[in-house]
Amino acid sequence: MKCLFLVSFFMLSIASLQAQLLNLNSADGRPIILEKNNIYDGSPYLNEDFKDVILTLDPSKEYKTLGRINFLSKVYEYKFNGELYEIDFSDLKSILFVEEKMLFRILMIDGKKSKDLYQILFENEVLSLIKKVDFGLIDQNTDSYSNTNNKRRIVKNESFYIYRDESLFSFKKNKRSFISILPEELKERAENFFKENKVSFNKEEDLVMSLKSFYGLN
Repeated sequence: MKCLFLVSFFMLSIASLQAQLLNLNSADGRPIILEKNNIYDGSPYLNEDFKDVILTLDPSKEYKTLGRINFLSKVYEYKFNGELYEIDFSDLKSILFVEEKMLFRILMIDGKKSKDLYQILFENEVLSLIKKVDFGLIDQNTDSYSNTNNKRRIVKNESFYIYRDESLFSFKKNKRSFISILPEELKERAENFFKENKVSFNKEEDLVMSLKSFYGLN
């Protein structure tokens, strides 16, 4: 009887410990189930390495984690006790890669939470320059009756926006497109600024520095 009690107590202790560990896995993460029926050409990550991250959930709860963003599955992946877990974008508020100083955020657009993460390139109290990264899939199997695993290529697309007053204003990486989204009173000033400073939109870092200067943030 005593032996049975000890065994029961031990099993309850193990169950309690497991429950505690589940509660410690950085808030409602779930184990990652890897797909076995698809072969992917390419990567759904900007960086496949797990990096130091400050993760803010909605409501605002901050965690220090080792993680990365899977843009294809729209989840944040992180390590906990040697296992991989994931959290949907819908449960996130922001992700800050500490060393790289890269900030990604869920935005409020027309009063609703965005379904995507946006990278904040710079911001002030009025507006933000942001980038959206999309990863899509293209099927590469030519034989639709083939029983082999499906081969799919991952493709990456980037789009740029000015974000203000809970609205997104899309522009292509050229001066004419950017000027077209500006209020009328700023268009002439922008044309003169870009001409005088020989602004290039070809490189992202040049674009960010130029627009910071234009908005007086340098």
